[in-house]
Formats: sequence, structure tokens, C-alpha cells
Amino acid sequence: MSATILGLDIGDARIGVSTADAQTPFPAPLRTLSATADVKTTFAQILRELQVVTVVVGYPRNQQGEATHQTRRVEQIVELLKIPDTVKIIWQDESLTSVKAEEELKSRGKPYKKEDIDALAATYILNDYVNSARFGADRQTVQHTEAVAKPQHPSKPPRKRRFNIKLVLLAIASTLLVVVLTVLGWYFTGLRAKTSDDVYSVIKVQTGDTTSNIATKLQNEGIIKNARVFSLYVRINGVNGLQAGSYRLSSAQSVPQIARTIAGGDVTTTDVLVSPGLRLDQIIAQLQNAGFSESEITSGLVAVRDHPLLKNYPKGDSLEGYLYPDTYRVDPQTTAEGFIRTILDTFDAKITDKTRNGLAVQGLTIQQAVILASIVQEEVSDPEVMPTVAQVFIKRYNEGVMLGSDVTYKYAAAQFGTPDNPSSNSPYNTRKFVGLPPTAIANFNLAALEAVANPSNTSYNYFVAGDDGTTYFATTLEQHEANIAKYCIKGCG
Repeated sequence: MSATILGLDIGDARIGVSTADAQTPFPAPLRTLSATADVKTTFAQILRELQVVTVVVGYPRNQQGEATHQTRRVEQIVELLKIPDTVKIIWQDESLTSVKAEEELKSRGKPYKKEDIDALAATYILNDYVNSARFGADRQTVQHTEAVAKPQHPSKPPRKRRFNIKLVLLAIASTLLVVVLTVLGWYFTGLRAKTSDDVYSVIKVQTGDTTSNIATKLQNEGIIKNARVFSLYVRINGVNGLQAGSYRLSSAQSVPQIARTIAGGDVTTTDVLVSPGLRLDQIIAQLQNAGFSESEITSGLVAVRDHPLLKNYPKGDSLEGYLYPDTYRVDPQTTAEGFIRTILDTFDAKITDKTRNGLAVQGLTIQQAVILASIVQEEVSDPEVMPTVAQVFIKRYNEGVMLGSDVTYKYAAAQFGTPDNPSSNSPYNTRKFVGLPPTAIANFNLAALEAVANPSNTSYNYFVAGDDGTTYFATTLEQHEANIAKYCIKGCG
């Protein structure tokens, strides 16, 4: 079969198809295709079977030669047909071809259908191309069309692209605004304090350190959010002469505050509050927040064992209860060992001769008194009630009766993960074992230690904290149980 040329008249619902031999072209109607979803498949089959080399498409335009809505629809349909690159597409101007086709069919005096009009219109389109000078030129190379890529149609009017300078400038300005706002947000966010709570670190600025070096140290120690923001702030604000030295700085300080401190060479001191009723691990966490490392604190706790207050203290026991509650001032030169020695010095100084004599009267060593005072502190916070509570525990201890304190097994549960109930087998469980626990269970106010040195002169054996916050004492178990039933409904339930 020789090569074939197709003509297409693309309407709203149908596509008229005509055909002609590429060498001896006499256009004739072929068929009409419905513009349905499978038209692409049907059209591809026609191209294969007829060995089509050229498709001539009717290209509608208005009287001024401009593209119309129908023009764009024709272009879209051609795209949907997926004509291979090996088939040449010719865009042929057409005008009123469907009208002409209908008039001719009417003149024949025979019945016809809409499909016949579309196919005949496609024939007119193909005939116009065959009779054009363009076809004469195309005919010379028709045998080689398989190697020719699909050209752009020459008669399709080019679309002019309008260059709107206002829109371009607006886009550039919008982009610049976004960039500026992003940079400003990054900068001002980086100036703020990294944390809301104080976490201290000691920063050592060496002679010759650049601003960048200092900024990197601050970021690495977790004091500031961003080293580049710090360097930029120093440069923008003309903060000159960052001075060598050691600075105890907090992550709750802003970049401007930190920069002023270092530029002024200020020796920064920190007040560290050690509260009463804290376990040793909680106090260690406070010291870490004050800028001491865990390893420094651990070494310091070992190094201070030679302190007079710890004479005869078992080497294997922790210093639970010995870190006396108070407010301590530290500076960048303060070491962890030095800080802990200061706490022990303070505690030792607080124990007066009167207190020491009172403990001797009770037959208690400093170590035993520290353990009992820690239990008293955890049981009650009212200094006026502490002496009576201390009297109950000392009486039980001297009589060889279990102390029966809930706070001791609760300490073991928090510190060692033992069961948080009276059945715990921990040696700290004074509800199960007679005598004192191995160590204290917290630090304490001086009032608790003085209560142990000077207990009340009563014969009470029991006490219970009522739901109303009042401590109720009893001599007999029956009285104690009655107090529980009456005053400790919620707390003892």
C-alpha cells in the first residue's frame, strides 16, 4: 500500500476524516469519528492501516485571521490524538467547509447524515491542501517522511508574550521582603535567652580568642542558641574588647546581656539555693545547673571525706543528709570540691555546743542524729511539732521497736526503685526492720536536728498527719487507730 494523506475536520462532537494517495492525490471522504474517550485508539489504527505520512487539519479562524475558541479546541483535540512524530501535521486554513459540504449534499437530492457532512468537509480541507503550492514542495520528500520529526505548523499564528515589568518588579520585591523577614526572624530569635530557667556554665575566654571563638564556646556549652547571631550582634552594635577571664553564665541570659558581661570583664557570681528536704541526687542536679559537671561533683564528694564533720563516717556511705540547706554564692573560680566544702563548713558551724551536748544526752552520735533529723524533716515541716515527732522516734529507737516511718521506704523507692509500699525488703523500710536506715534520707533544717537533740518530754508512741494538716499523737495503739479513723480519712485511705 502506498503512503496516504488524511484530512481532518474537527467539530464539537465528531471528526470528519478524508483520504488521498500521497502520489496521485484525489481526496475522498473516508469516515466520521465520534469524539469519545477511545477516539485516540481508533485514530491510531487508521494511521497504521493506511500508512499515513501526513495529516492535514482544518484550522478555523475568524474573518480577521485571529484564533478563536474553536481554534484552541482543535489544537487540544490534535494533542489528544497523540499523532506520532513520524507523521507530518499540516495546519490548513478552512472557512465554512461544513456549510459547503451540506449545500453539496443537498444538491445531490439524496438522503444524508451529519456524519456525511463532516467527512465531506474533511475532503474539502484535504483538497485545498493538495491544490496548494505547499503540497507541491512537500510531495518531493513524502517518501522520507518517516525520518522527519513533526514540524510546527507554519500557518498557526504565533502567540505574543507580553513582558509586564510591573509584575516582575512586584515579584522581586515580594521575594526580597520574604528574605528580609526570614533573616530578621532568625536574628532576633537567636538574641533571646536559650532557656527560661537558669542553667549555668563556666566559660573561659583566653587572651587572643576571637569573637567567633567565644561565640562557638558559648554555643557548645549550651549558653546561646546560635554562634553566628552572637558574632553578628557584637559586630553590629560595636561591642569592643571582649575580655579574657572566666565567666559563670546562664542559658536564661540573652545575647546582649552575655556580650555586655564579657565586654565589661565582670566577675559573675551566682547564688545557689539548696532547699531543705532534698535528696542528694536532687542537690547534685542543682549543682549541675549551677555549672559544675557531673564528674567534678563526683570527685568533689570523694575529696571532702577528710572534713572534720565526717570523722568516723563510713567511706562507702553517701553524703545523704550532710549538704546543709542554705543560699551559697559561687563565682567562676569556685570548684565543685570547694563548693561542697563550703556547705559542710556551714553545717558544721550550725551545730552548736548546746546541740552537741543534747545529742550526747540522747545517746546519739552525729551520724545517728543526721539520720533521725532527716526522717523528722520529711514527716513534718512545722518546727513546733518536730520535737514531739523526734520524741516518738527516739523512744521507739531506744526501746528496739520499729520506727514505723513511711517516708523511709518511699525514699528507697525513689532512690533505688524498690517497691513503694510497707512490704518492701529494702533496709531503709522502717515499717519492716528495726533500727535506723543505713543513711539519712534527705537534708534538713537546723530545727529538725535541734528537735532530735531536745525532744519533747512526753510518752507518745504514735502520731498521724491528719487531713487538716494537724499532727495527732497517741500513747496507745487503740488511741492511734482512733485518730486515724477520725482525722486521716483521705491521707490514710
